[in-house]
Amino acid sequence: MDDRPRRAAVRALLVEAAVWTMATRAEGGALRSRPVTLFADAPEGGADALVLTAASSRKAVDLERWPEVALAGPVPGGWLAAGGTARVIRDPEQVARHVSRLAPGVPAEGVCVLAVTLDEARRWTVLSSDPFDNQVEPLLP
Repeated sequence: MDDRPRRAAVRALLVEAAVWTMATRAEGGALRSRPVTLFADAPEGGADALVLTAASSRKAVDLERWPEVALAGPVPGGWLAAGGTARVIRDPEQVARHVSRLAPGVPAEGVCVLAVTLDEARRWTVLSSDPFDNQVEPLLP
């Protein structure tokens, strides 16, 4: 099945919010979450979104150990929750190319790129604050 149209629709939702929450597994397996800026409007190499981060960041180290990642953030009409894997790009030429394209003027030294590929995504429409008063729409797979 060709999932490109569904994947394009999810990418369109990912550009709706400036900041997302990313969860990874820390050393010892505990969950760790933090805010990130996603670049989903021009992914490359099969990735659904890219994240620029300090090469020494905990999230980069965490993802090299366990590549599983979860993203959550607001979208029109609700929230998007998604999961997949991330690949850490440290090659200086690739990093410089991504940084110059995504954040012109930002030095690429000391930066790495997280290339996130989603396996699943769901849009949650919360209708009220009452428990279970929501609708869940599967977007991927």
